[in-house]
Amino acid sequence: ADESARVLDSVRYSDEAELAAAQEWLELGVRLPSADEVGAARKLLANTPKQGQLTDQPLVYARETVILSETFPRIERVPVQALRIGDTGLVGFSGEPFVELGLELRRKSAFRQHFLIGLSNHHVGYVPTVEAHELGGYEAWRAKTSYLEKDAAPKVVAAALRRLAAIAT
Repeated sequence: ADESARVLDSVRYSDEAELAAAQEWLELGVRLPSADEVGAARKLLANTPKQGQLTDQPLVYARETVILSETFPRIERVPVQALRIGDTGLVGFSGEPFVELGLELRRKSAFRQHFLIGLSNHHVGYVPTVEAHELGGYEAWRAKTSYLEKDAAPKVVAAALRRLAAIAT
């Protein structure tokens, strides 16, 4: 409560605020499985019931492998938006970005304060850092919930910074 009261005392009120917007489209690669991976997945799934929910992790990811191979494009077109409201920058980002993406924006942004808004305009699953891909974990395993190229995060951050810089003046 004390911190809230302290911050409230420093809030600047204004009857007007400068508005601006910028958008950029990125073409990001999709981590599609190889023909060998699809073959192995189909073999694994061959003896499983066609009905019901899969609960065994290898079967779940085998199913995801087949789905990705049959229905996902090689390239995902993703919007990155920046909005300005006074001295605040907002970035609209598709998918669920790892917190490190927002922290990098905070360090490098042309704005003193900004917000990263995930799950806006499109959903591309988790967007892990390159390091998270190396460490593994369910957010980075190739599936419908995480399928963009490993270098998607730095590309998105760079686009967001370009859009923020374009509207900061």
